[in-house]
Amino acid sequence: MGAQIGFVVLSHSQPEVLKRLLSTLDRTYRNPPIVVHHDFSQCSLPDDASDWSTDLQYVRPHIRTEWARISIPEAFLAALAMLYSTRAPDWFVLLSASDYPALAGSSVIRELTTGNADLYMDYQFVDRAPLVLEPEPPPIYLGVGKEKWRQIVNERYIMTPNPFSEDLRCCAGDFWLTGNARVASKLNDAPVRYPDLFKYYFTSFCPDESICHTILGNDPDLRIVKNNKRYTSWPDMGAHPNTLQLSDFDAIIRSGCHFTRKCLPPVSDDLLDKLDQIAVWR
Repeated sequence: MGAQIGFVVLSHSQPEVLKRLLSTLDRTYRNPPIVVHHDFSQCSLPDDASDWSTDLQYVRPHIRTEWARISIPEAFLAALAMLYSTRAPDWFVLLSASDYPALAGSSVIRELTTGNADLYMDYQFVDRAPLVLEPEPPPIYLGVGKEKWRQIVNERYIMTPNPFSEDLRCCAGDFWLTGNARVASKLNDAPVRYPDLFKYYFTSFCPDESICHTILGNDPDLRIVKNNKRYTSWPDMGAHPNTLQLSDFDAIIRSGCHFTRKCLPPVSDDLLDKLDQIAVWR
């Protein structure tokens, strides 16, 4: 089988969506270790939720999460710490419950282990807004034009005073990422190493789209691919990605992405049924 991959899943609603994802991860990755942070204050889970996957743990006590607030990255880091305190996967993947596998698990692991990267993360530096566009921009810009997005994140994160410097420049991008054990170790140490940064982002809007990116994007020891391998369809100027449907299938396959987001019933049901035919171990 080669390298082991583990999963961190963030969930707060629609238990049936979480249940289907966990079952599919089991089938696609041959029963990987999974840690779920579910916000039980927003939605309860059935009594059998602990049986939804073979190697499954829930973060308890949970963190009360709120969209676009520091509680989201805190929930991620709590689940990541649990994953690596109880298991030792070579790689981890951060997912929401509305994500879904889009590629055979063996193909994903082969790409991770043969690629020359520690981290697959959508990010860019945002402490300046250059006029010259990158010749080959990453595929995700959070649903807005590049120049407009740079303006938004500059207004969102670059305030005075701030903790940024030449050695710690502000970065931002899509929250969801895939990293190896070295990346996990750096993130698990981050709250102690960067207390001022966490304090700064405590009052920021959408810190999930910047705090981990800033910590990891400034690390010279990490080999980073600016592509998080998620297929996402963003509306113009939208705050949330489109819900994917069957008509998106061909584009998903052409993208070579490892996962899709977001997929919700009933709109995505036919798409997920078709993805189930390819997202298996081969």
